[in-house]
Amino acid sequence: MSRTYPFFNGKHVVITGAASGIGYALTKALLPVAASMLLVDVKRETLETLRTQSSHVHILQADLSTRAGCEALLEHLRKASRAPDVVFLNAGVALYGRFDAPGWQQIESLLMLNAGGVMYMSGQLLRLFPEVRLCITASSMAFLGIPGYALYAATKAALHRWAQTLWAEGERRLTLVYPIATRTRFFNAAQSPLLFPNQSATQVVKAILRGISRGKRRIFPSRLFYCITIPVFLYEFFMRLYTAYARRLLNQRTLKKQ
Repeated sequence: MSRTYPFFNGKHVVITGAASGIGYALTKALLPVAASMLLVDVKRETLETLRTQSSHVHILQADLSTRAGCEALLEHLRKASRAPDVVFLNAGVALYGRFDAPGWQQIESLLMLNAGGVMYMSGQLLRLFPEVRLCITASSMAFLGIPGYALYAATKAALHRWAQTLWAEGERRLTLVYPIATRTRFFNAAQSPLLFPNQSATQVVKAILRGISRGKRRIFPSRLFYCITIPVFLYEFFMRLYTAYARRLLNQRTLKKQ
């Protein structure tokens, strides 16, 4: 790994959702090369097991669907001896089934974990650590309305449009990953069938590490899905003129306030 992706050698890394799925695969891949790792999850048992594998692994049990959990992570990073170099905001869950009047708490928890909390922590991290690189796990469902995933797709679409706006404002420290269905326990937890096509967590992680090393803003682990999205990007290309115009207006307003 160190020979393939030297970018991560000696880096201080944070991974949320580290106890399973893509987060766990990222942890195993970076464990041999990172200078230190902070692993965050709501499941403490797996975190404890990971901590025994290296002296430079630190853990934090936190529920990132709550403000208290998000603040606990931010406070931990503020007090750390060194600023994080790369933060993988990967924690997320899915809710599968017809959209049949889910309860307020269920909607709020999913929205906060998958989108709202990610946006809040991203804003704080970008302000606190000017050199940090953020990598956020979105989903191919940011582009697709797949039956059974109304809330999940909505959260990922929100992340996608939010990130596009930050990029249009000039933010260059933010990367989004758009995996297709990944063969992990994620679908078991959601009581959902594994969609086709799909790929392994190892394939996704290789694409993520390669993309971050190259400074990519958007990472598509599936080439097939990337080809499908090309018409979307053609539309976005023509929208760049408009976003440049809107960015100029925003900059003018900012200058007036100073």
